[in-house]
Amino acid sequence: MTSITSLTVCLAYALGLLASGLTIFQPDYGKFWGIPLGGYGLALVGLVCAVSLPRRWYRGPTATGWVAAGLVGLLAAGYCSYRTPQPADTDVSQLLHSETQPTLTVRGAIAQAPRLTRSDQGQLWVEVRSVRKLGDTGAQSLGGKLYVTAPKLQITGLRQGQQVLLAGRLYQPQAAQNPNGFDFRKYLASKGCFAGFRADQLEAASEVSTGLWQLRQRIVQSQALYLGSPAGPLMSAMALGRKAVDLPFDIRDTFIQAGLAHTLAASGFHVALVLGLVLSLTKSRSTRTQVISGAIALFCYVCLTGAQPSVMRAALMGGGALIGLATERKVNPLGCLLIAVTGLLLLQPTWVWDIGFQLSVAATFGLIVTAQPIAEWLDWLPSPAAALIAVPLAASLWTAPLQLYHFNTLPTYGLLLNVITTPLISIISLGGVITGMIAIVWQSGGGAIAGLFYYPIHLLIALVDFCNRQPGSSLAIAQVSLLQVGALYSLFFLAWLQPWLRSRRWIVGAIACGLVIIPAWSEAQTLQQITVLSAQHSALVIQQPGKTILVSDGDRKTADYAVLPFLRQAGINRLTTGILLGAESESITGWQQILQQVPTQTLYATTVLAADYLEVQELPVGQTTDLDAAQIQNLGANSAIVRILFQDQAWLSIGRLPSEAQQQLAQAGELLKVK
Repeated sequence: MTSITSLTVCLAYALGLLASGLTIFQPDYGKFWGIPLGGYGLALVGLVCAVSLPRRWYRGPTATGWVAAGLVGLLAAGYCSYRTPQPADTDVSQLLHSETQPTLTVRGAIAQAPRLTRSDQGQLWVEVRSVRKLGDTGAQSLGGKLYVTAPKLQITGLRQGQQVLLAGRLYQPQAAQNPNGFDFRKYLASKGCFAGFRADQLEAASEVSTGLWQLRQRIVQSQALYLGSPAGPLMSAMALGRKAVDLPFDIRDTFIQAGLAHTLAASGFHVALVLGLVLSLTKSRSTRTQVISGAIALFCYVCLTGAQPSVMRAALMGGGALIGLATERKVNPLGCLLIAVTGLLLLQPTWVWDIGFQLSVAATFGLIVTAQPIAEWLDWLPSPAAALIAVPLAASLWTAPLQLYHFNTLPTYGLLLNVITTPLISIISLGGVITGMIAIVWQSGGGAIAGLFYYPIHLLIALVDFCNRQPGSSLAIAQVSLLQVGALYSLFFLAWLQPWLRSRRWIVGAIACGLVIIPAWSEAQTLQQITVLSAQHSALVIQQPGKTILVSDGDRKTADYAVLPFLRQAGINRLTTGILLGAESESITGWQQILQQVPTQTLYATTVLAADYLEVQELPVGQTTDLDAAQIQNLGANSAIVRILFQDQAWLSIGRLPSEAQQQLAQAGELLKVK
């Protein structure tokens, strides 16, 4: 099999896994003989290519190669569908189908280290062993995994692998309720979990077991010894990845918003640091010693970080480099990447949907094929400066379509911040790795050395905060479709493979921008709608060309999980008008979160009390305010009731009105002239 045929077959396998995506969480839809229809589409494409391409593309795969690629794509779609987690008959989630939901006592083992949620609750994953209903004398042997929330004081001291007893109730995870909303049910299903559990009581049923968590905890505690919080956990996350460290949400969010999320994810950069450090320390030794030391270091690092997909990919590529060192042969980085990705997806095909894995592969591919051409294009700069710009630019270009698709935003200053902070990030990450190694054998010594990085870490935090405070620090892009993502990557591949197009990079850039901007701009010029968001508290968005109004009394949770995701997927970077219902502290906190990310031209409030916390204009009771896009009238003297007239239809937004008052208001509909 030629190299081009091997490449085609591997790509067909990846496409086959992706082809199962339409049915991956709906197993009874779009399948024939257990294989998603997308797989049959790939087989058909393989047959068409086998008939038409060999006579036109002499250096490409043979007809047999194309047929083989199509069959591989077909089988891959079925394989991914087969390996997708589904609840078994003995899964604890089957109890959700019962008519009543009694209090349950669950016995199980902690699968991952407990953490805190945004709402300051304890959270842990539990592998179920048995379940007993309230009043029953015997326990029922069940399996499966549970996403457990409990009071944070009750999870203190619990460790991974420990047996626990839980008392509480099961609940059905909620699917996405709004456009671009967080699909909690889909997220849990991707982890092999199909039910949530609210624990009222939680107690340990076994002693703490030994494990790698002790080494991770030793490193984290050592680095926080002199650095404190958040600098200590940040250094640990930059060395081990945030999935191995319980990093405070405010720090994590600021880094993600600024475009530095990759610094908190263990990836190829960290693996290269570890491998480079070990090879430097053993360079005076024999090649055999270097290879063995490097392999041991890679294995230990993968275990410490929790065997995350992106780390596994980087470790396999690092292993390829060690093989090249041992055989004294040059390793083809593209071939190494292809083998690593294909091997991992054979082992765990559902990793194809892991966002971190996708971004890691795209960034690595971009560095391999694009970093050097960009550096050559910047040859008018000193070589170190050109390399400093080329690396983040290449990675950003190839990850941009995925970032737009998954997050609907682009950090405006992300590239500039990456260029400026690369030296700092390298120093801190390397320091985290070195002090972590020292902390394993000498905890206080590792902590003392980590304390030397206090000022570099706080300088990095200050730079990130400064960028996030600038106007337009994050650019929201309207929802990008899979078709647009495919078109963007097709364009990038053509620019890589075709010298004529590669030399006309401005044409490529213009087409890429057009693929993203033109559809969003076209929709924004014609869209006129009012959207009532599904949330615990009131949230309503009015959209007209050039104007957007938000009416909300929501808390921080409503802002984070309903309002802001909707604004991002709609491509709304600025509100013409905001209307705050009431003056509850939770409502004000929610609006403060919104205003930090979305500039608002004018903010109105139904009560003057809100002026103590926000810069607002009061909506006088009974007076109609014309906002061009809509007319607003405050009807509540003592309660937040707003009447909205939009396109000859009247809407009432009632804020946090008690249910009795809501019933009275509904009976008075004619008096209020609500249509």
